[in-house]
Amino acid sequence: MSELSPTAPPTAWPGLTPAPLAVARLRAFAQTRAGEACLLGGLVGLALLLRVPYAQLDPWITDEWREAARGLSIAQGRGLPLTNYDAYIGALWNYLLALAYLAFGPDFRVPRWTALALGTLTIVPTYLLGRELGGRRAGLLAGLFMATCAIHILVNSHIAWSNCTTPLFTTSGFWLLVSAARRRSARWLALSGLAFGLGFQTHPSAVAVLPGALAFLLWRGRALLRPGWLAAAALLFLVGCGNYVAFAALNPDEYLGAIHLEQATNDRPCPLPPLECYTHNVLQAGFMLARLPTGTGIQLEELSELERLPLLWLYAVVLGGGAVIAARRGAPLGLCVLVPGALMLAVFQPASYRPVPEGRYAMPLLPPLFASLACVLAQPPRWLRAPLPALLTLLLLALPLWGLWSRYETTAQRRAVYGAILNEMLVIQQQVPERGKVIVDFQVRPLVDELGWHNRLPGVLVQAGFDARFDKVVHAKRKPGRGTILLLTCKGYANERRLLKLTPLSDAPADACHVVRAVMVQ
Repeated sequence: MSELSPTAPPTAWPGLTPAPLAVARLRAFAQTRAGEACLLGGLVGLALLLRVPYAQLDPWITDEWREAARGLSIAQGRGLPLTNYDAYIGALWNYLLALAYLAFGPDFRVPRWTALALGTLTIVPTYLLGRELGGRRAGLLAGLFMATCAIHILVNSHIAWSNCTTPLFTTSGFWLLVSAARRRSARWLALSGLAFGLGFQTHPSAVAVLPGALAFLLWRGRALLRPGWLAAAALLFLVGCGNYVAFAALNPDEYLGAIHLEQATNDRPCPLPPLECYTHNVLQAGFMLARLPTGTGIQLEELSELERLPLLWLYAVVLGGGAVIAARRGAPLGLCVLVPGALMLAVFQPASYRPVPEGRYAMPLLPPLFASLACVLAQPPRWLRAPLPALLTLLLLALPLWGLWSRYETTAQRRAVYGAILNEMLVIQQQVPERGKVIVDFQVRPLVDELGWHNRLPGVLVQAGFDARFDKVVHAKRKPGRGTILLLTCKGYANERRLLKLTPLSDAPADACHVVRAVMVQ
């Protein structure tokens, strides 16, 4: 017998060198269900990696603690509400928070971690939507665009508002709708109605996507326009927001009163005639929508300043162009959603158009636009010669990350102060029994007011189960009783250490202090 020569083993792909062979095997694996699951898991992992940093610190905490408090009351069996803290929003978010509280306890970080989880999961229906429109490569690109979207990271994945979860449900609705049109399936159409109904109760502004969904049906899904099938979709839409509709029907005065209060509190008065005001709002909404993907010019509000940002316009033009090209190829979802959605946003959002945090209103429009652009880049037109599609894709993925890094760099100093306050609050939560009495000295208030935090610090502690309030501690005539928890500035802590027996709650040295210090009166 002759000896075998030390050559490479035979393969099923004769003539291929080891590197192309590995690529071929990888591509073959990617075509399997297990491969697609790994691909989707990698996308979700990347999205999570980008969303975890500063999830609790940037943006600063808002009035989200009010919605969180309602979720905690549900978890503790103190009520089963039909609506959120604001009666014009459904209670779906509160019940999701209640499940999280039951799993992890009354930690004041739970709401934001829950928002982060749901924001990360939005990548899944975005991928599925892109795949349904243009195949797996398009799904991968759509998921990457969503994963790196700066405002979706900062707002929809960091702030624990009900409205921040809206894209998860509306994007699921779009995926089911496109699937229904491809399969001519009444069941998928009905399920899309359920998803849109869930999205609607997270915030009524989600209705802005419905004209686009109907336009897509008229364009690509006319076979679904049967009375019985549409009735089933409408019925499941009502099921998805049934609690919300029931409350509005049973308590019309309270429901309308909540809407009027929101308008009186947040809407900006417009001295111009109604048509001119609406035109101005359409322009503002368009600028905000253009800023959402990149996060460029997050802090700017003057249109004259925004007009001079070439990177903003580059992404906006490419995104809009992708919607047009995809429509010409028979995938018109992005174009169907963009125009009526922007026109309706000007009605539902006549107040502020800053991307942080008001960008959440327009965010449901982005996943269909990302999916349309992904379809074009996955199979680029002939005039877009290689390697331009790959370079353009890399640029579109890098721009949002650059905008996000710029935001984090700009807010680093304020975030350090805020983080120090939040750390001491965490110490209180971990060391003090539930319902403990906490007094936040008035000297702390200027620090949080400078952060735009106003009187929310006690509210966050209340949401975590404490009896908390602002009060005068330093130089107060009446000293707090034994067992009271105090949150003092470093200067106040140094002064009161001489007058009161104060025991720091953290393990840091007694004379150590950074911004604030949490202590107990002995």
